[in-house]
Amino acid sequence: MMFLPNPFFSQSTTENNSQVGRTYQTSWNQPYYSSSEDRSSQVSAGGSYPSSSNEDDEWLESFTSYVEDHLDDPGLGVPRLAEAFAMSESTLLRQTKRLLGLTPATYLRNTRMAKAYAVLSGAKGISAKRVAFMVGYENYRSFARTFKDQFGVLPSDLS
Repeated sequence: MMFLPNPFFSQSTTENNSQVGRTYQTSWNQPYYSSSEDRSSQVSAGGSYPSSSNEDDEWLESFTSYVEDHLDDPGLGVPRLAEAFAMSESTLLRQTKRLLGLTPATYLRNTRMAKAYAVLSGAKGISAKRVAFMVGYENYRSFARTFKDQFGVLPSDLS
């Protein structure tokens, strides 16, 4: 019995498909920005938000202003953010990863820590516990641990 070769399947087709797969594999999970360190430093430094469209700029502006306005609320988290922006948690995750290079929880934590650091380093005489409540932490020990992990110093050392 003799088999005829398939005219639609060749070695070059296989090589092209594997090349496309490698390209897709390396590019699909890249954030909108070059690295999350670059993006998080821009976010914490109050930098601009370069994005691909005006809709993205508007959404990002509303997202950041909502977070800033509700930063003192201990209940502010991914579920509340998703509800406020009328999207599922997974869609919110994809949107913030694409635009910020960060998850919503990481962005929220970084924003809270940046504000806490600014308050503690700028205003003398304010207690670290009070600052923890100002940035939405109910548990001071959790706040102090996160603060030390991020800045390498305890919040009580700055106050």
